[in-house]
Amino acid sequence: MGTFCIHNTAPISRQHIKEKLKTFLLENSSISKRKEESPFIFLNALTVPKMHLPMKAMTQTTARSLSKSKRRSSKGSPLGLMKGAKEEFSALLLIEKKTETIHSHILFFIRFFLQRTLAKKFFRAWQKFFLPKRAISTKVFGCLFLAFSLLVFQPLHAKCVGRFVNPVTDICWKCLFPIKIAGFTIAKGGADPESVNKLLCTCGKPIPRVGIPVSFWEPARLVDVTRTPYCLVNMGGISVAKTGTRGWGDIEEDPDTVTKKSFYQVHWYTYPVVYWLELLIDFVCLETLSIDLAYVTELDPLWNDDEKNSILNPEALLFGNVIAQAACAADCIAATANLPLDPLFWCGGCQGSLYPFTGTVDHHTGGVQASLLIVQKMIARLHREGLLWGYMGEAGLCGKYFMPFICKSQYRTQMTYPVSNTKNCHPLGHTEIFWGAGKEFPYKGSDFGYLIWRKRDCCLL
Repeated sequence: MGTFCIHNTAPISRQHIKEKLKTFLLENSSISKRKEESPFIFLNALTVPKMHLPMKAMTQTTARSLSKSKRRSSKGSPLGLMKGAKEEFSALLLIEKKTETIHSHILFFIRFFLQRTLAKKFFRAWQKFFLPKRAISTKVFGCLFLAFSLLVFQPLHAKCVGRFVNPVTDICWKCLFPIKIAGFTIAKGGADPESVNKLLCTCGKPIPRVGIPVSFWEPARLVDVTRTPYCLVNMGGISVAKTGTRGWGDIEEDPDTVTKKSFYQVHWYTYPVVYWLELLIDFVCLETLSIDLAYVTELDPLWNDDEKNSILNPEALLFGNVIAQAACAADCIAATANLPLDPLFWCGGCQGSLYPFTGTVDHHTGGVQASLLIVQKMIARLHREGLLWGYMGEAGLCGKYFMPFICKSQYRTQMTYPVSNTKNCHPLGHTEIFWGAGKEFPYKGSDFGYLIWRKRDCCLL
């Protein structure tokens, strides 16, 4: 410890001495080292700190030592004040340790009393109603009581909720437009990628057939984004299986970065509602499938593992930097104004980054934002797995073609649950700020359903 000197020949006031002592003690004494560890509030180095417990909790020995340190600190010399403050602080540290020990003992006895009382009541009820003539050993009873506790005190999760999609009232039918035939716009609509501007098209080998190019949007797929495993949101909230505590989605907050992370499961349906309702009879460009559950992420071992998922997307290492992520701001602006930027295939527009192709959202700002990003990740994942193909452009006139990287301008999304958005459908990456208000609420508004619209260019033969 250093020495305390006052280099001044002028008269020194008592307040000046206190300020000098306070600075000296905070810099050289053990008070500054234990300042953050102790629960006491240090208002002044020369006064008694405030405590969380009353003086009655002190023992006689510590109270006596504290009173002695006060008497010593009342001396007028600076060294006496400093020595008294150190002894006072040591006494308070001893009080702190003893009060913490008292707290721990009290909590232990409370827990022991509650557990013992509950076990006794359960044991007496068992003997009275179930085993009136037989004795039961302590070990057997302990095993039974443990099993009972595990059954009763299971963690609570959200209930499976949902609603059937009404094809008449829950679908935005104006999203079929624009419709183009032979390069001419027959019905105008929203933002549309460039279509084939030809009067005629040919398909077929070895003898090609001549047809007319047709361009339109079709509702092709349904998607559930849910935190409840095997909960079919768009099928009325039906739960097809029970998994206990495995596979549940969650939203958690990182206390260090004050950011939220979330995890969702996805169910992917084939939903050719135009063909199913026979709105266009004998139209060869329509997909002739039935409504079916095509993909369940609960059965995908890579969906909840970001590291193992690098098997599907090894290029994710190239885009985990500031420059690549900053480029997604341009994709957000473009998707909100018109259409997303297809060359920026690693960007999810205003919702975030598409990599990795898992159910994890690293920056969760809301349920609508997170669910839209999960939908984009699922589409990109299915393209990488070869389960989704390309249908637009000149290459899609005669049929679908392999597309390992997502073409974001080929898709639109429309919310079907919890609130059906029947007024508009939006390109991938479009901001949810303008329409997402009121689309998320507790209990029945925490899971989401979406209808996927797909751009289709076809040669009508």
